[in-house]
Amino acid sequence: MSLINEFEIFLIGILTMMPVTKKLSEIFVENIAIKKKLCQYTSWNIFMIVVNYINNNYFDYYNKIIDKFIAFNSLQIFILFHSFIIYDKRILFEELEGINPFLRYLSIFNNVSKRSLLSCEYFICNIILHILPVYYYKDCLVYYNDATLNMYAHLIIFKFVWVLNIIGNFNVTSLYVPKLDICNIKVINTIILTDIITDKLLTEISY
Repeated sequence: MSLINEFEIFLIGILTMMPVTKKLSEIFVENIAIKKKLCQYTSWNIFMIVVNYINNNYFDYYNKIIDKFIAFNSLQIFILFHSFIIYDKRILFEELEGINPFLRYLSIFNNVSKRSLLSCEYFICNIILHILPVYYYKDCLVYYNDATLNMYAHLIIFKFVWVLNIIGNFNVTSLYVPKLDICNIKVINTIILTDIITDKLLTEISY
């Protein structure tokens, strides 16, 4: 079986789990904030990273196309997340009322404001979820041309399947910031253009 076929099987396996996971979260998870986090796109990227790590280190299986896809996906998450934060910081703090900081459970932080604690926690989470994955797969981005398969088409399809399985429509902001004043069509077009441009740029500048 070729590397491309194995890569496609990997993607199909991940995509198949999305509706199952969503259904299980609706049944067994009551906390709305946790339920949202389980469904978010970044969570699925972290899940792919974990599965790929297990394959590499415990089953001695390595597929450079899977690595390239995860590296490209992680970079896109990094770019889009920080771009939307610059556009509107409510992406982080729209629903603070329903979230309690984890640091609040430590008595030394009792006198620190809730917003300050959440800002600190989001900063740490940003490093773990959005920055470290890019750093971990940095070699795949530097040597992007090593796996010749273009990633943007696969990534666009992957995102479309995610949004239809998890949200049920293309109203992307409903999962993140329902009150965000931005057209979902513009969001989708921005994401698609970013995928294509970044893939072409990496192809041109990488080894």
